[in-house]
Amino acid sequence: MRRILSLLSLLLLLVVGGSLHAQTSFSPQPSNGETNTPPKGQDEDEGFIPNAFTPNDDGVNDVFYIPDANYYKMQFSVYDRWGNRVFFSDSPSFRWYGDSGGRQVPQGVYVYVMEASNARKSDIKRTGTITVVR
Repeated sequence: MRRILSLLSLLLLLVVGGSLHAQTSFSPQPSNGETNTPPKGQDEDEGFIPNAFTPNDDGVNDVFYIPDANYYKMQFSVYDRWGNRVFFSDSPSFRWYGDSGGRQVPQGVYVYVMEASNARKSDIKRTGTITVVR
């Protein structure tokens, strides 16, 4: 029951967080002749977090990490669909190879929760999903 409540809480965070970013409007056909690029959906100061990787040992996109992570403090957790934590790191330069407890995690969608601090902001909290493709 506790795991179900944890998963529901994480999903609620994703839904609420996603609706806050969904307020940005994007029109694929700019009317004034300017080029229009889609919104990134994330604060530039907080950096880009990838949403998929392929840990299949082909040498391409095998490791999950946050590129250019300018954090001096961080906690990063990854949860499976049942709310079990499959990965945790408190290092901004972490690398996740798609494993948990010495075994490869199955292909699927995982939820991440990140709490971090950088030079501009001391309280960065982000949630999202990571798709593991095998």
